[in-house]
Amino acid sequence: MATVAAIEFSADRTAIRPGECVTFTWKVEGVKEVYFFADGENWQDHGVVGVSQQEVCPSHTTNYNLRVVQRDNKVRERAIQIVVDPIVFTVDRTTIRPGECVTFRWHVEGVKEVYFHREDLGWEGRGVVGVSEAERCPPETHTFCLRIVNRDDSVTVRKFKITVSDSAPTGRPENPIPL
Repeated sequence: MATVAAIEFSADRTAIRPGECVTFTWKVEGVKEVYFFADGENWQDHGVVGVSQQEVCPSHTTNYNLRVVQRDNKVRERAIQIVVDPIVFTVDRTTIRPGECVTFRWHVEGVKEVYFHREDLGWEGRGVVGVSEAERCPPETHTFCLRIVNRDDSVTVRKFKITVSDSAPTGRPENPIPL
């Protein structure tokens, strides 16, 4: 009876922005061969050791594969997709006190149009350049949007709700979460 090898294969994250990297880790013991490769690559050219890690910095959404040849020559594969989101839209914090301001930043390229607006005011007439920033000091809680018209005329909208509260913490968080 053949022994089935345990395959541990993971990535430290599966969604990144352009220019960022991901670290893959794997552990496979008691097998004949192990290969780590991206879709479209010739797996035979990417042999690796059974316990290792590798950093990759994909420029577009890509599947990465771990191909394991067991001692009985049966092949098992695992795949992890890394999504590269070309839209960068951030804000320095999402909760402020009355009278405070936040700074939005965005980096969008290769699209038809970009609009930055407060959700309740609409996007018409609020076009912006693809790489910029804007400071806003909302007097009350509002949602701000980045509306992107892609080359195929599809529309992508990213949002941040900025909560204005007397009990808001002071200081700026390191990683605000988008809506």
